Amino acid sequence: MLLPIDGSLSGKPTFNFSLGYSKSNIGDKISYIDIAQADPLPRMDRLGYGISTGFDLVSDDFRINAFNLSFTAEADDILIEREFFSEYQYPISWEYQSTLSDLKFWKNVVQIKGDDKIVSHAGLKLDFVETVSLYFGHFSGRGFDQRKTNGYEFRAKGLLKVWALWAKDPITDFIRDHFDIIYYNTDYFADHPLETKMTGLAFYIHNLNDLFE
Repeated sequence: MLLPIDGSLSGKPTFNFSLGYSKSNIGDKISYIDIAQADPLPRMDRLGYGISTGFDLVSDDFRINAFNLSFTAEADDILIEREFFSEYQYPISWEYQSTLSDLKFWKNVVQIKGDDKIVSHAGLKLDFVETVSLYFGHFSGRGFDQRKTNGYEFRAKGLLKVWALWAKDPITDFIRDHFDIIYYNTDYFADHPLETKMTGLAFYIHNLNDLFE
């Protein structure tokens, strides 16, 4: 559905909902030296959902995502039950559990509350004109009370689209369609003694298959 804005420029609302489940590290025990001391692969189930909404600006030869809001929630369950030697808390036996055996859907996925066996994650992302993105999130469970995460990124894609629209030249169209640069800054355990910051600069070359068609 297109909503007229000005002349040939229109707005196009967007909405997506996704629900996902994954099982990883499917396999048996693994041993390095002594088969009697074999350890299990960290088999894990993940269950979550995502919601995304926003709007694009569209004209005859131009389209850009003006704003987008994305929210995701996920819970992960390690499917290993261990028995410990009580005096030293040393594991003496283990067995694999059934799928999502410890996960409580309402508490861990809907309310996004972790516990001693489940880690629950939530994240919110705001995108502006394919140029600036802001991130906010938190997680808790398996030894962690609620920890915050946040970050931001700057992206060249939106600027390249505007440049190509203004220049109307095959060279700028090629750069718009095949190149992108992203600078990102993320912060784990925000406002905590274990706070960890990560920054990076990424260069992308994509859609090269179009050159060979």
